Amino acid sequence: MPFLLRMMVLIFGVIALLGTGLIAIARQDAEIPPSAWIAFVSKHDIYRMRADGTQVQQLTAGVDIEGSPSWSPDGRWIAFSSSRDGNQDIYRMHPDGTHLQRLTDDPGRNWDPAWSPDGRWIAFVSWVDNNWEIYRIHPDGTQAQRLTDNPAAEWGIAWSPDGQWIAFHSDADRPFDIYRMRSDGTQVQRLTEGADAMSPSWSPDGRWIVFESYHDSFGNIHRMNANGTEIQRLTKSDTFDRDPVWSPDGQWIVFMAGRSINTAIYRMRPDGSHLQRISDLPGMDSDPAWSPPVKVPFHPLASLLSGAVSILAGIGLELWRRLIPNGSRGAPV
Repeated sequence: MPFLLRMMVLIFGVIALLGTGLIAIARQDAEIPPSAWIAFVSKHDIYRMRADGTQVQQLTAGVDIEGSPSWSPDGRWIAFSSSRDGNQDIYRMHPDGTHLQRLTDDPGRNWDPAWSPDGRWIAFVSWVDNNWEIYRIHPDGTQAQRLTDNPAAEWGIAWSPDGQWIAFHSDADRPFDIYRMRSDGTQVQRLTEGADAMSPSWSPDGRWIVFESYHDSFGNIHRMNANGTEIQRLTKSDTFDRDPVWSPDGQWIVFMAGRSINTAIYRMRPDGSHLQRISDLPGMDSDPAWSPPVKVPFHPLASLLSGAVSILAGIGLELWRRLIPNGSRGAPV
C-alpha cells in the first residue's frame, strides 16, 4: 500500500476513535437533569414532575408539614420549609430528595424560601414578634439578615431576574397588595393599591409581574408591568387560582387551582390561553416551582478531542489532495 494511502487510513482511523470519545462525552452530558421539572407540594410532601405532568416523583415522605419548594439557580438544590425537627424551618436537598440539610434553627416559624438569581442568598419569611417578616441567609444557613421590620405581615417572596429587587405581598395598607424593595430591604415601593393581591412572580425578562388577586371575590391570576401599571386579568375562575410562577423561558405560567375536587397544578400561556391541567394526584397540589434552565458545563476533554479531530482532518485532506492531484491518482511516494 502506498505510503500516503497508509497515512490516510491511519489518520481517519484515529479520527474515528476520537469521534467515538466525543459521542461518549455527549451521552454523559445528556444525563444532566433537564430544566423541565416542576417541584410542588401534595399531602404536605414535596414532589417533582415534568413540565407536561409526567414522571411524578415523591421527594420527601413523613407526617411532617413540608412546603414552599424553591430551586437554586444551578438546579442542584431545592430549598423548602419543613417541621420535621419540631419547628418550621428552612431546609435544602438535592432534586432527587437526597443530601438533606437544615439551614435555620431558631424559635421563629420559617416559611416561603426563595433563592436569589446569583445563588448567594435565600430569602424567607419568619414569624417573629407575633408578625411575619422577611429575612435572608446564605445557602449554608449563615449570616441571617432581617430585611423588613414593621407591624404588617409580609409574604410571597419573589426575586427579580437581575437580583436587585424582591417583590412580596403585605397587608401594610389593607387589604394585601404587592410591594417591592431592594434586596437589602431598602426602597420599599407599593405596586398595587386595593387589589387584594398576593404571590408575585417576575417574568424572566423582568418586564412583568404575575400575581393572584381576590379583588372580585374569587382568586384569579393577573399580570402587570414591573412598575405596577397595566394590570391584566389572565384567568376567570369562580373558585380560586393561586401561586403563579413563570417558566424560565417565559412561555408558560404554572399555578394551583381549585377547579376540581382536589386542587391541582395547571399551566397556561402568559396571555391566559392554552390552559392545561398537569397534575392529577389525590392530594391537594400546590406551591409549584419551575426548575431553572440547566447549562451544560464546559468539558475540557471534549474541547481537546474536537481540536485534535480538526487538525487530523486537515492533515488527511492535504494527503488526499496529494494522493489524487487534479482528480487523477498521483504517483506513489
